[in-house]
Amino acid sequence: MFVSLSARQPRRKAVWGPTRTLAAVALALLALGSSDAFAAGSHQSRAARVRPGRPNSNARAYRLDVVRRMRVFEVDEPATQAVKRERIAERLGSEPAQTTWVPVDFERDDLGEALTGAGLDPSARAVFTWEGVTPYLDPEAVDATLRLVPTLSAPGSRLVFTYLDRKAFSDGDEMTGSVAAMERARRVGEPFKFGLDPAQADVYLAERGLELTEQVSSVDLAERYLHPLGRRPPTSPFFNVAVATPKSG
Repeated sequence: MFVSLSARQPRRKAVWGPTRTLAAVALALLALGSSDAFAAGSHQSRAARVRPGRPNSNARAYRLDVVRRMRVFEVDEPATQAVKRERIAERLGSEPAQTTWVPVDFERDDLGEALTGAGLDPSARAVFTWEGVTPYLDPEAVDATLRLVPTLSAPGSRLVFTYLDRKAFSDGDEMTGSVAAMERARRVGEPFKFGLDPAQADVYLAERGLELTEQVSSVDLAERYLHPLGRRPPTSPFFNVAVATPKSG
């Protein structure tokens, strides 16, 4: 099964710009590329995709062969989800038959109840991806969601999420472009609220039942995956992708 958790408003596209395209590439590679949760033909596997609600691009997951073989849960803010459903149907010709739509507000609703009520099986392995959402949530909402992941997935599952380096919240322009990005977010009425210190991410996740297995900045991701293809999109040193698994025992 594949669960896309978004809870994002379309206007946030203006804040992230091209960096979000890079994030999508990273998430696909990190979440799907080597995960044993997606053994060929395994109907027990599912991917929980936590993504920003940019409706005009959310059909890209359905182009992955592995996703076409899985049940999909699309979790999103209700208004954004309505737009997303329409645009996915336009791009694919119809709404994917394997998709269950789950409207959720991360800061108000019970995500676990919403997913299990929609048919999510916590005994199956999963890959959760959470793209471009955490910066806009209260720390309490991020904490609650991360603590929930191990309870909704079996051993061998994986979480891939993006986050901002805490240095981006400093008063000085300690990281290139961070002040401008913060200002753009404030200007559209959706200020950044949450960030992590990459050096402490492993400890933060361990306290929430997760083990950090990899983290990389968008700059490094571009060098690793896109530069060899001749593509050089804008990148942000304060934008990070982290991969974690539920702790055993």
